[in-house]
Amino acid sequence: MSSIAQMPGTMSIQDWEAAWAQREDAYELVDGIPTVAPSESWANRRAGTLLTRLLDAIAPGGYLSATDVDVALGPRTVRRPDVVVARAEVDRQAARFDATDLTLVAEIVSPSSIETDWIRKRADYARAGIPAYLLVDFGDETRPARIALFEQPEHGDYVTGSTGSHVVVTLGGRSARIGWSDLQDA
Repeated sequence: MSSIAQMPGTMSIQDWEAAWAQREDAYELVDGIPTVAPSESWANRRAGTLLTRLLDAIAPGGYLSATDVDVALGPRTVRRPDVVVARAEVDRQAARFDATDLTLVAEIVSPSSIETDWIRKRADYARAGIPAYLLVDFGDETRPARIALFEQPEHGDYVTGSTGSHVVVTLGGRSARIGWSDLQDA
């Protein structure tokens, strides 16, 4: 039994790795409970690729961006953000990154993940101390398209945030204006 106190029916990261992490389908560990991470649409995957390229263009040599990376947010939570920006010295062979390795995480909202991305993951990332959370929402007939950047985590939420058709992302002193329209094919 793990030294981490567990609620009945929950598991530690080590238990999750042994049973779930190597599966072909995507799972996250949320408060000790394996949770299906819905498959991304082609448009969302493409937006993640375009976002990675934009972030790489502004990131100085001390950073790297990636997709499909597991991130440990605590002893019982592993998330898989759509895009991460990490310090370049992270172990690129590791099974997952630790939240302390990251400077930014990004989620591209799917119809099935609206509440999770806007509320739950925002709180998870802030509690883990990740300095910036970028959220891309292409909207639909019920909500507008928008992009949001939340920064300065404190007490389980981000202190500052901006939302609109674009935001200004800064990495290592270099900035770029990124809009949701930059993340779609013409």
